[in-house]
Amino acid sequence: MKNYELLVILNAKLDEANRKALIEKIKGYLQNNEASIEKVDEWGTKKLAYPVNYQTEGYYTVIEFKAPASSIQAVEPKLRIEDNIMRILFTAK
Repeated sequence: MKNYELLVILNAKLDEANRKALIEKIKGYLQNNEASIEKVDEWGTKKLAYPVNYQTEGYYTVIEFKAPASSIQAVEPKLRIEDNIMRILFTAK
């Protein structure tokens, strides 16, 4: 299993309860696909470099985890169809 990092930019207009629920949902997707969560770092609301879906701000969250490569291929399509996720980026550490 390799170490990975997932950067997720969420819609900044979500209230705290919905944002926490969405982060837990993302963690659930990862854990259901053999990933073990190491750390979740919430950076907060930041200004975007360019508008995404007419939004100028996003809520940044970084999730560090260990998983086989097949997990990323299974989780990525699920994250892409979520309405309140603006951008995702997986990186190998």
